[in-house]
Amino acid sequence: MTKVCDSAILGNHTFFSRWKSDLGWPPRFNHDPIHQSTWSTADHWTDVKCSSSPPTDIKLVWEASRLSLAYYLSREYAYSKESIWAAYFWELVGSWIHQNPVNQTVAWSCGQEVSFRAMAILWGLFNTLDSSSATPENLSAVHLLLWQTGKRIAATTDYAISQENNHSLSEATVLWTIGLMFPEFKEANAWKTKGKQFFAHPPLASKEVERQIYSDGSYVQHSFNYHRVMLDDLMWAIRIGEINGEPLPDSIRQKFSAATQWLGQFVDEQSGGVPNYGANDGANVLPLSCTDYSDYRPTLRAAELIAGLNSNHTSDTKLNEKALWLSGKLPTEQTSKRTNIWSAEDGGYHVLRSPHSQLMVRCGNYCDRPSHADMLHIDLWHRGINVLRDSGSYRYHHSDEKVKNYFPSVKAHNTVQVKDFSQMTKGPSFLWLDWPTANYSIDSEGSETVFKGRAHIKTEQIRYTHFRDIIQQADSFRVCDRLDSTNEFFIYWHLNGDLTWSETTPNQWVGTTKDIRLSINIDGHKNAEFTKAPESLYYGETQNHWLLTIQASTGAVTTRFDLL
Repeated sequence: MTKVCDSAILGNHTFFSRWKSDLGWPPRFNHDPIHQSTWSTADHWTDVKCSSSPPTDIKLVWEASRLSLAYYLSREYAYSKESIWAAYFWELVGSWIHQNPVNQTVAWSCGQEVSFRAMAILWGLFNTLDSSSATPENLSAVHLLLWQTGKRIAATTDYAISQENNHSLSEATVLWTIGLMFPEFKEANAWKTKGKQFFAHPPLASKEVERQIYSDGSYVQHSFNYHRVMLDDLMWAIRIGEINGEPLPDSIRQKFSAATQWLGQFVDEQSGGVPNYGANDGANVLPLSCTDYSDYRPTLRAAELIAGLNSNHTSDTKLNEKALWLSGKLPTEQTSKRTNIWSAEDGGYHVLRSPHSQLMVRCGNYCDRPSHADMLHIDLWHRGINVLRDSGSYRYHHSDEKVKNYFPSVKAHNTVQVKDFSQMTKGPSFLWLDWPTANYSIDSEGSETVFKGRAHIKTEQIRYTHFRDIIQQADSFRVCDRLDSTNEFFIYWHLNGDLTWSETTPNQWVGTTKDIRLSINIDGHKNAEFTKAPESLYYGETQNHWLLTIQASTGAVTTRFDLL
């Protein structure tokens, strides 16, 4: 926490909870430091154009304006009681207001971005309210900004709902919050009512929480990162209602509980990591712990506490800080009770577990738009290490179309591709057409568990069924792939980049780190080779990991993974 604050004051702002870039102090909020471009501050947000050509990734200029730094500065002040940290918070907010006239910059162009910023300001405001920097002038400026924020969000609620994703939840959270906490605004009651309606009540037919969280707890956006965003939004909304004597309906809490239990099936107990699955845009709405961005344990523990669920807890202060901030309570120590086989059929997630390993396979029918082309993708963890992994999403916008299109593609996932055809047809922006369908079965007898998945691909270019059987015995996983097609196909296995490989036979490789040993055996293939491929664990950042590409003509190919 202190490092983030010190770095920012020296001008090096933290982007996406990970990497730093020079924005100066106070930050130049409308500057993209990667492309050295500055966005307009002269026009209404509906007309704002980037000064560079072609336009660059808007998230690179939105990020600083989320004011996530406010959480760090106000926490630093709360712990140290050194007034300088409160002064920095108020300087940060004052500078943002000065650089971003209402509705005149790109920072006002997205209702969700406006919402995240309001949450950060409110958090900092109430945690530095006892400081000398909370002057009448500063308080008045923030008061006005929050009123302007409410007006901006309320003006485009129909658009937020039309996105059918977390935008509506984030914006509902802030309308609900401002309406509850600032009754002096003439619109306060209308905003409070609209925010609550967003979540669950008529006359809005969408009932966003009910629609977005499936009955098994899976989330509509098929993304672990966005699942966390949703939980952060709902934790805030639930607690604001409780604190102000207006609790949200039980139906919302029930969905929140289901989503929390869903996440609890995946969080690795040793590292706090989850599969790097689906869109990962670097969002960390409530950064209220000193853990890495990739550690989901603080969010899970806070959500479990607010939902009243039992879970696996320790007394680690870093992991419990978020729960303490949001609820005023510390989680109690519990024992993990996760079953060896678990499925969320509505979302299409299935887990096979042993005492040391956990495998997730994606197999289901889409009710909402897919994020990546990854049906029957496998993600495998062993002793806290993500062995078979997703390549991530890097950036949503990139000037190099080849780079931009790689990360959502079949090749970036642990599944099968026929020739160079995709599993779906790529539409504009984030859209996919011709969604695949799938079915599965799971049987367990003695020490062996068998998962059988079937993905039915139907596009204008290609039609086939991919059969994938997974046979698990303890920490051994045998994957058999075949197609009802005579076309050449490729099997992709994305492997941890820290593994050091040696080939013991033409069909066997052994990879080791200081903590694990992985043996891979292949049968029925035409050719296999190791190369390096990019992965993105944090938004806007890439590194290399291992890619094993298996080429086959017809018949079945079996890949066996044995872990020690």
